[in-house]
Amino acid sequence: MQRKTQKYDSNDEENAISPILTLAVEIILQIFVEGTRTWRYLEPQSLPFPTIAASVCKNWRMIAKSAPQLWALLIPPLHREHHTCLLWTSQWLERSRKVPLSVVLDIKLVTTHLDGNWLYQTLETDRKISEILSLILEGNHIGRLRRLNIRSFSGRAFNEFMEGLDQSGLFDACGLEQLSLYTLDGEGFGSGHVFSGPPSCRWDTLQKLPKLRKFGFLNICPPVPPPVISTLTSLTTYHGLFLDHAGAKALFSGAPYLAHIIIHDVVFRNRRIGPNTDIAISVPSLRSLAVEMSPSYYDRIMINRQRAKETFASLFDYVSIPALEYLEIQGKFDYDILFASSLSESLRTVKKLRIANMDHLGFDDIQSLHSFHAIEELEIVQAPATEILTQVKPSTSSAGEILWPELRCLTLDTTDVKNIESCIDLVWTRAALHGSKFRDLKLSKSSIGLLKVGGLMSERHGKLLDRFEDNIGKASSSKLVSLRVLEFPCYGLLDSERVPMADTL
Repeated sequence: MQRKTQKYDSNDEENAISPILTLAVEIILQIFVEGTRTWRYLEPQSLPFPTIAASVCKNWRMIAKSAPQLWALLIPPLHREHHTCLLWTSQWLERSRKVPLSVVLDIKLVTTHLDGNWLYQTLETDRKISEILSLILEGNHIGRLRRLNIRSFSGRAFNEFMEGLDQSGLFDACGLEQLSLYTLDGEGFGSGHVFSGPPSCRWDTLQKLPKLRKFGFLNICPPVPPPVISTLTSLTTYHGLFLDHAGAKALFSGAPYLAHIIIHDVVFRNRRIGPNTDIAISVPSLRSLAVEMSPSYYDRIMINRQRAKETFASLFDYVSIPALEYLEIQGKFDYDILFASSLSESLRTVKKLRIANMDHLGFDDIQSLHSFHAIEELEIVQAPATEILTQVKPSTSSAGEILWPELRCLTLDTTDVKNIESCIDLVWTRAALHGSKFRDLKLSKSSIGLLKVGGLMSERHGKLLDRFEDNIGKASSSKLVSLRVLEFPCYGLLDSERVPMADTL
């Protein structure tokens, strides 16, 4: 009898239903939605979360397949065999049903899988991109396309896609809001073309997209003056805005709602080429500006700083930005040569400043950044925080004047312990001030990890946190400052390379 009882108990245990399988469908679906969102933002190149969820059991597979919003972002596996890649794409298109569609065809997400004959692999990858675009066009999915990102070795695939739209006589991509066209082989520098190709692929094609608000391009040369895209609110370029005063005026007058500009590798032109004028073009719509200069291009321009200032001009030499709220700078940097006087009217409007990926900042550059008096949020990512936070020019500082008096939040991601000490010194000083508005110090996991030895809290780490808690964290409620550890990397507008799915604007 005892053995039978034991056997019965054992069977009960084996046949017991896992608690997670008893959850309501609505709760499981919400978990799937959150998991899909995390996958899109953090690891879009990994195995898709909807695929993982649908592989667990029959019940989950039914729930996942019945939720079209999980399948609304397509990142086809371009590294897989041709047939497998197209079959995968067809299945996702079918499961997404009628919801708005985002498609990312990015060879940078798969280049690590390419081996063997490189030329053959690149041509084959471009062929897959071309056929995927044909699936979208021929399957009548074009009407729900909201976002299309293409990064290919050449521009052939996009040319064929646009030709297909024109030949159909429909041009049904009326819902397309975001378009990125990046070609890596330099094709497309021909004047007036989106990519090299027939007249149907000229820049005026963009004007046929009535809802286009975000546009990005690489290795594509816009005509001068650029086309009028009146709906545009965000523009991302990779060394592509080679504009004189007339071109800049045409760009901003043609896009009166342009609020965000992201420039990777600012292009300089010779001041002596083309007409010049001292009349600044006012750009009142611009709210966010992110600018990067690569070290190689910077060094080539800055061989002689004084000569560079007299000889070269960038887009910012021609404009005045009176209402900027967000400024991000990255790479090598010279404030005066890059921005000239374009930001002088925004010194009291910029609320958030991000400084990233810099080894050093010149004294004059730091003083220029200090002149933005209304800064409320400051992000310092792999940049010299000690220089930024401590170099104050005595001759321009009146008694009682403090750096960035409106500062409320400081975010730091660093590999230098001295930068952490400088940040905590700043926070400690602010907390002691009457009426201080400072409330949050955010440190990356790597920053906290610097102060640990062998997984244990180091003496320096302990002293810093003790000082933080004793002098700041336990202050009166009116001066309470919180210390937070960032769960995820702190990304900016210039980090779209690392976060291809991040919709930051």
